[in-house]
Amino acid sequence: MVLPSSYNGNLSSGGDMFYDMPWQPAAVTSGCQSSYGVTPDFYWGKVGYGGRAVSSTATNIVFTNGELDPWRAGGIVPTSAGKYLATPGTTALIVTNAGHHMDLMFSAPEDSLTNVIQVRAIELEHITRWINEHHAGTN
Repeated sequence: MVLPSSYNGNLSSGGDMFYDMPWQPAAVTSGCQSSYGVTPDFYWGKVGYGGRAVSSTATNIVFTNGELDPWRAGGIVPTSAGKYLATPGTTALIVTNAGHHMDLMFSAPEDSLTNVIQVRAIELEHITRWINEHHAGTN
């Protein structure tokens, strides 16, 4: 599976610390063919997993992404309103100033630099409700 990755090295315009490198599917294809002898299927994840439409049919999922997580580009992310609720059983959250899986790590003093404490509380609230609904036979 190929997830687009690119960099915007212009910090003054909200970019990142890396040199500018736009997404170039042709270069990725060439690299995969020369290194591994395969041609990437850029739509495999969308076809295999439903892409972002998975959130319109799935239930009991909290999609969490770190604000600084390079994988966020391929994830289900909130709308500009801050919270994306595609169905009654799914939601998407962003952990500010954080990388990949910070919400799944042990608590640390650095947690106060992000909203990860609040995100973990929302995740726990959802999981607790889903378990209670299951035991009550309502889900």
